[in-house]
Amino acid sequence: MDPEGLERRLAAILSADAVGYSRLMAEHEDAAIRTVTAYREQFSLLAREHHGRVVDSPGDNVLAEFPSALDAVRCALELQGVLAARNAQLPNDRRMQFRMGIHVGDVRADGERLYGDGVNIAARLEPLADPGGICLSGHVHDLVSGKLPLESRDLGPQTLKNIAEPVRAFAVRARAEATAPEPGLSTSSRAWPLGWIALFTLAAALFFVAVFLGPFSNPLPPREPPQETLPLPDRPSIAVLPFANMSGDPEQEYFADGISEDLITDLSKVSGLFVIARNSSFTYKGQNVDVKQVGRELGVGYVLEGSVRRADDRLRITAQLVETQGGSHVWADRYDRDARAIFEVQDEVTHRIVEALKVSLTPEEKLRLGANPGTENMEAQAEMMRGLHFMVQSSRESNARAVDHLERAIQLDPEYARPYAYLAIAQIFAFISQLDMSPETIEGALAAARRAVEVDPEEATANATLAFTYGSMGRSEESIEAGRRAVEFHPGAAVAHWGLASALLFSSQLEEGLEELDLATRLDPMRADYFRFQRGNALWQLGQAERAAAEFKGFIEAFPRFVNARAALAGVCADLGRTECARAQATEVRRLNPDFRVDQFVQATDAGRDERSKRLVAGMRAAGLP
Repeated sequence: MDPEGLERRLAAILSADAVGYSRLMAEHEDAAIRTVTAYREQFSLLAREHHGRVVDSPGDNVLAEFPSALDAVRCALELQGVLAARNAQLPNDRRMQFRMGIHVGDVRADGERLYGDGVNIAARLEPLADPGGICLSGHVHDLVSGKLPLESRDLGPQTLKNIAEPVRAFAVRARAEATAPEPGLSTSSRAWPLGWIALFTLAAALFFVAVFLGPFSNPLPPREPPQETLPLPDRPSIAVLPFANMSGDPEQEYFADGISEDLITDLSKVSGLFVIARNSSFTYKGQNVDVKQVGRELGVGYVLEGSVRRADDRLRITAQLVETQGGSHVWADRYDRDARAIFEVQDEVTHRIVEALKVSLTPEEKLRLGANPGTENMEAQAEMMRGLHFMVQSSRESNARAVDHLERAIQLDPEYARPYAYLAIAQIFAFISQLDMSPETIEGALAAARRAVEVDPEEATANATLAFTYGSMGRSEESIEAGRRAVEFHPGAAVAHWGLASALLFSSQLEEGLEELDLATRLDPMRADYFRFQRGNALWQLGQAERAAAEFKGFIEAFPRFVNARAALAGVCADLGRTECARAQATEVRRLNPDFRVDQFVQATDAGRDERSKRLVAGMRAAGLP
């Protein structure tokens, strides 16, 4: 304690400030507030992950304390990567960059407030950094030099306001060739050949639209119903059809869709139920359906139908459970409630279904069911649904609008996990659609997915997103852990099984990965074609070339303009000695993309590192691809 009774300690201080914040506020006030609020969330999250804490965050300034210089600099490097990825989704005039300064020095603590040279020098160093950059004091630079992969530029001694002695300063950034792996995560540790990781990533835009976003928009060709009647599962099976909006207000469509989605999410927590994914059940949106036909096409014994009417503060919901083979009603009910009771109604409907189908709940499921509605803020849920509407339009501008709505949802309810999960998906989608393999973009997705799981460890979409993100980075153990967590908490969710399948396939656990992929496909039968490229990759790696060719062919029939699938099929056909097939696919590749080159494919996907991918590349060349 010092004479004034304040605690004294040595600490590493990070001071950050937004560049051009006044201009951003003047031009786009609401958007600037949402952005800075979301970015402060990133600061707090990553500071905790690096053993620190945000001490203060007034306006556009953030002050954080860390126990060591290494922790502070690691956090700053990761923060700048995450924020760069987030900014990439915004128009140029809306991007918010931060300068950061770091110093280690003596501080005095008065409650949550910090004072002293440690704070003052960090704050004075911050303006010396470039936008999006980091400035270290000489003392901090000496402590971390050689321990972190940095590129440094010596700024020399700097005279700082109200600081008696000049302070040597260094502008630093992550070394370009060392930005991707984290310590202990070298590329050589990846169990799956890197070419196949990249191939999965190139194809994943389709899977993210299919698995996560299908019910809200359909930018890809609609899939035909399964040709054969699907057999009923060995447990009670149900499809929740999209509830009809009876309010006469198109804005309430988001609200009605949200009710259906939440019911699917809750029912998927019950291991004794087989629940069709929202993507498949939402293909019937706006149609007059025949429940017998739905039962045949989706392979389920029961269908839940309903409608929603919301006027002012009142809510009327009707719901009926119908047996698909005979078309008889198992039960029907109407709920007239205050609009704020929506989550109680959803909980009642879920329990009525479980009771009607005589499903036994485990003790854990009894506690879990209805325990976490996600959010009780209906406007936050509506903002999330609006975000999804824009995200699936797949352009830079629409993705930026989606991020705005998702960040608004988070601002309305910071403890709502799903918007964080979809923010992660938006980052991954940008990563894929722009073929931007930079670590900053994927790290941004990782930070958002981590936050989602931190808010709700049981959220299926968040865990599945985390499983995919870790897998694409080669972090197999963490990827599989997240995937298994998704399945544990949501055993009936297609997205959970898809997340685990991706994690297992990324890590070369091919047989188990294919089993999970088959489960995901059965739970989402209307989207079966989307999974065929992923399945074909795995079968080729297992040496099952005939089956791989069939999967690639089926995928191409559904998505004829997907060049990489055609190139892969050309290579497989050539390997099998099917010259005509190989040449036909190569011709289509050249027609669809005259600039396609095998060398560029190898460079982009890092293919050719193992025997199977070398054979694929050789087959492409034999098929006549340049």
